[in-house]
Amino acid sequence: MRLFSTLRNTFIFCIISGSLFTGCTRITSTELGGGLIPPIDGVFTKDTILDVITDTYNELDTTRIYKGDVHVLGAITNDPIFGRTSASMFFELSPTFFPFYIPGNKDSIRVDSAVLILGYNGFYGDSTQPLRLTVSEIDQSTLLDRSFLYPVNYPSVKPVSIGAQLASPVSVDIRRLGDTVKNRFETATNQIRIRLRNDVAQRFIKTYDSTNAYKSDSIFRTYFAGFALTADQNAPANALLRISLSDTNTKFALYYSSSSTGATTR
Repeated sequence: MRLFSTLRNTFIFCIISGSLFTGCTRITSTELGGGLIPPIDGVFTKDTILDVITDTYNELDTTRIYKGDVHVLGAITNDPIFGRTSASMFFELSPTFFPFYIPGNKDSIRVDSAVLILGYNGFYGDSTQPLRLTVSEIDQSTLLDRSFLYPVNYPSVKPVSIGAQLASPVSVDIRRLGDTVKNRFETATNQIRIRLRNDVAQRFIKTYDSTNAYKSDSIFRTYFAGFALTADQNAPANALLRISLSDTNTKFALYYSSSSTGATTR
């Protein structure tokens, strides 16, 4: 009888112990994903550092930007990864026909102003930092072939000589470029408007006429080689503007009055 009791107790003990061992694992915090952890108590990791060496090549005759493409203007002076970036624009805006003339008797022409207007197509970077822009003219000593499509890095390979400034540097608030501009001549948005000096307006409205600069396109280029638009690299800046030269917003606006126009016209 005692032997039977001992065997019964032993059998019960074995059943309870087996249940405990099969119902418990070493991972007590969760049962989900237990099969993904190796069947050892610890997980070993190794730290590896790889040295990356890169080379940057400056191709002198590759990418080109055409007049119908979106151009870039601005500066990024504090990018922690790419460092410093600058983008300038060198272009010309000329009359749609030659010989070109200002309507009215030349002696009756009254000069109002000249404004460089650029079509704004968005930006890249930080819009809270204003951009300081300067409009100058391209110096006549710069040899440019209008029949040749220059690569985008041409100014850094064969520097474009920048002549006199056409206006005082202006600070552009990127956040306001989408505002509507309303005047008697147009209602428009997305414009960058830079008023040029009064003597520059006098030059294009009254000094130039169909007997000299406006006689033909080739003669016009001997008087005016084009605009050089640059961004200040020393002022805090962190944005690039997208400019469309083929946009109807882009124009060189001359405001004047004469004997044939009466009130100021453009």
